[in-house]
Amino acid sequence: MFAGASVWCGLSTSVNQLIVARAVQGIGGALLVPGSLAIISASFSGEQRGQAIVDGFRFVMFVTVGLTLLSAFVALVMIRDKPRHVTNNIANAEWTRDERRW
Repeated sequence: MFAGASVWCGLSTSVNQLIVARAVQGIGGALLVPGSLAIISASFSGEQRGQAIVDGFRFVMFVTVGLTLLSAFVALVMIRDKPRHVTNNIANAEWTRDERRW
């Protein structure tokens, strides 16, 4: 469910679709936690169980840091190729129906 909702988030074509996809992603993520803790509980006992949970959360945090740094690098490379001066002329902008809601 989480993986499918993540793909849906990436492929969403409107703000409303993205909001629904993120909600489904949150539900899927919430369902992953008890399952992973159950697997850890069945695989480890006592102090080993606590250490396995801590190590798992550390791993997730370090993966998040790596993905954040990679995303920042890609954004900087992509932005560098764009013009630095952008005018913000709302009077001449063409707004779609979804954008007017914001």
